[in-house]
Amino acid sequence: MKRWGYWVSIGAVLLAVVALIGWARAYIPLRTPSASEEWSRGRLLSVTPVNVRPDAYTAPDGGTFLSWVDLNNRLHVARLGARGQIVSNWTPSLGTGIPREPRLLVGPGGETHLVWRETSEERSLLTYAQVNSSGLVQVGPLTLSPAGDKVQSPSLIFNQRGEIEVFWIGQAGVYQATLSAEGEMQKERVLLVKDGESAGIVADRAGDIHLVWLENAGPNMRVIYYASFDPDQKALSQPEEMTRLFLRTGQVVQDPVIGLDLDTGYILWVIQDLKYVTSSAQYAFFPLEIPRQKKVRDLQLENGGNPLSLWAARGQRETLLVALTETVIASDGPQLQVGVVALHGEQSSGDQARVGNFGLADSGAGIMRHRIVSPIALHLPLHTLSHAGNSPSAIRHSDYIVTASEHPSLKPTLAVDAQNNLHLTWLETSGFGAYRVAYASTTPGVKTAYDRLTLWDATDRALGLAMQFFIAVGLTPVLAIYWSLFPLGWLLIYLLATGREHLTEVGTWAAFGISVLLEVMSTYLYYPHRSRMSPALQWSVPLLTAAIGLLLALLYLRHRDEKPLFGAFFVFAITHGLLQVMCFVLVH
Repeated sequence: MKRWGYWVSIGAVLLAVVALIGWARAYIPLRTPSASEEWSRGRLLSVTPVNVRPDAYTAPDGGTFLSWVDLNNRLHVARLGARGQIVSNWTPSLGTGIPREPRLLVGPGGETHLVWRETSEERSLLTYAQVNSSGLVQVGPLTLSPAGDKVQSPSLIFNQRGEIEVFWIGQAGVYQATLSAEGEMQKERVLLVKDGESAGIVADRAGDIHLVWLENAGPNMRVIYYASFDPDQKALSQPEEMTRLFLRTGQVVQDPVIGLDLDTGYILWVIQDLKYVTSSAQYAFFPLEIPRQKKVRDLQLENGGNPLSLWAARGQRETLLVALTETVIASDGPQLQVGVVALHGEQSSGDQARVGNFGLADSGAGIMRHRIVSPIALHLPLHTLSHAGNSPSAIRHSDYIVTASEHPSLKPTLAVDAQNNLHLTWLETSGFGAYRVAYASTTPGVKTAYDRLTLWDATDRALGLAMQFFIAVGLTPVLAIYWSLFPLGWLLIYLLATGREHLTEVGTWAAFGISVLLEVMSTYLYYPHRSRMSPALQWSVPLLTAAIGLLLALLYLRHRDEKPLFGAFFVFAITHGLLQVMCFVLVH
């Protein structure tokens, strides 16, 4: 009976280990960590099959609307409440094609205006529909693009009369169409820019629309243009060349984005080097009244690098907020996280603009880790981010990391509501061909709801610690071998020289003491994870664990008549090694 009980116990332990491994490999948390106290944790809302940024829009009544496409190729329109809860999640029936890249606006009556690319094998048509506050399709679907076209980068915006201006990139260039508030086509679509690529739009407080686009000017040459759009005449102002970009082999330009503060226009772009897997960002800024007085600056991120997927917040405020993905060197290595940059006027008197109150701090062992120095509370009114004078030293900068996920955080979309709260959506990788849609906010209600400790959090933490304990137990013999090489070598030399293997003489006790000292010194010299501890723990923990190991070794000798030298050393070494790894697990 005792034998059966023994094997049942072994089987239960093995099943527990398998369950922990399964939890570690398959569990997807419902929340993602935040790197800033001003932001809530991220909530995972859904999964999408495409690496296309989800859209976010704050309605006049205060609701936040999101849109994305799920794994079943259904278009979702979700409304979030004041605590970040999903109030409604519509999947309207919008045709037989596969929807991609949905973009939305919400009118004063609660109606939602949608445009998306309806794709098939040989075409990608721009389609429009209007959905009422109950999620029912009121207008459409209507095809806006030419038949057989291949649409890219759709966007829509309200003009000063409340009409919907729709812009997109077709095979011939940049197109525009106008829809009434009721969703009726006002005029035929217009080809605004022949051969234009990668357009971006923004509207100012007066309802005027500003447009940026990219043109191919020859081999390896791209030109970025800016113009304002007159909704009445359906025409652009005289285009202003913002910059010319010469691309080396392997370099591409991501879609330029445009944003505004009260007096200045900003055009930002990223040059991505696919050969060396790096990227850099620049921006041009200019007085809105005199675009030709533009200046170009490098966008340098003090707490990260390799910016990607820029997104400028819609609207016109005293400070322009830009969301982006950047590479942060954390304690676990390089990570793709979402950051936010605040721009206002000329950031520097030199040729480069440094933005941010955050830096990379050297941890002391060649590993750089992200450190928040002075976060700015962006839930406060945005005028607190503006400069106090004309001197560059008076400018208050902001560049900080929002997410702290274990998975790459990609394609952010940033929205600002009427109370100056920020709302952020982004994608996180979730295996091959799948991306998780995440949402976070600076709204107090969302922070309270999302940061609350849940049963999932407690379970995940408990099982995570248990899994780390099993890993620590498995690592202990490996590290103990490294730490014990010199002490064991010393004891073997002593044994061969004297033939003494029992602690019965002063010389043998001295040899044992030297082996303990060598073990502790080896711990200081070789411990790959010591740099993750604070300096005080780095120096005190090995001494404490060595003292405990030595105490257990002495207790072991007290109950053994022959007092074996090697037995005492192995008790000390195993105890010392196990406690060392366990301390790292608990501290980390």
